[in-house]
Amino acid sequence: MQDMIDAMKKIENYIQGTPYDAFAKHAMMIDAVIRNLTVVGEAANHIPEEIQQKHPEVRWRGIVGLRNLAVYEYFELKATIIWKIITEDLPLTKKLVIAILEKNKSDEIQL
Repeated sequence: MQDMIDAMKKIENYIQGTPYDAFAKHAMMIDAVIRNLTVVGEAANHIPEEIQQKHPEVRWRGIVGLRNLAVYEYFELKATIIWKIITEDLPLTKKLVIAILEKNKSDEIQL
């Protein structure tokens, strides 16, 4: 889970202070964001099913599905969709994942 959090923090740093119009024109920023969204999805895919079931508030399938879309259908991702994900969905997902990680710090399950 720490990999997920780290990648989400990178995305937040990349887009900090950037309006949508600038983001949409900045290919390198878009590529960096998509790369880290794939890291988030890959890390989510390795979260044990038991943990995923305990925390349905996190959209695990959606996160992994986005990773698959980014890897296999890269050209289908539009800047508007990416922007919505990183500005609306990502902050809540990050908050939820941090809470789960902190709650499970004492558990022996490596997240």
